[in-house]
Amino acid sequence: MNCKNELLKDYFAEDTTRTYSVSLFFDEKSTAELSNFILQVAQITKNDYVVKNNIPPHITIGMFKATKNQEGQLVEIIKKINSDFQPIFEKKENVLCFEKLGTLKNKIAFLSFATNQSIVFSLNQKLHNFLMPDFPSACNNMYLPQVFFPHCTIATGLSKTQLALLQDAQNKNLIKIPKSVQVAKISLAIRHPYQEVF
Repeated sequence: MNCKNELLKDYFAEDTTRTYSVSLFFDEKSTAELSNFILQVAQITKNDYVVKNNIPPHITIGMFKATKNQEGQLVEIIKKINSDFQPIFEKKENVLCFEKLGTLKNKIAFLSFATNQSIVFSLNQKLHNFLMPDFPSACNNMYLPQVFFPHCTIATGLSKTQLALLQDAQNKNLIKIPKSVQVAKISLAIRHPYQEVF
């Protein structure tokens, strides 16, 4: 058996620990607006990683470790949280407002939200209350409630030159940041390779 097949065999083993992401996805209108914005940023920066890999616009609210055997339990918890928050998602006046376009680690461009976006913080807190300690936090604990920074990634793997192009376009008002989005659902996915579970 070659190395790749061995890795796949290990990955699909029932007791192999995987990283699961829990994210907020938007309604169709919001997704279309954000996708157009992401495409515009990709054209300006010549960095099409997000577009090429079909990464949908989203807000990650948690990352957790679990085995394949625990996946069913994880799905049931996410379904419960999704159900609890569905009436809030359906309220059209309950939208998330973007504050600005920012950068992280000099290689990621993101949209940050206005500080009064309590629904995102409530979901993050509730998610961690439900899942920990049974499902340990992943991704360097950067989604824990005490350090959580909600954002929507627009581009990743940017070089300094690409970041400068984006900054220049923003300074010249060549790009228009979407004003707001409507959350439609909570999703659970295996992180690598990406595979939506719920």
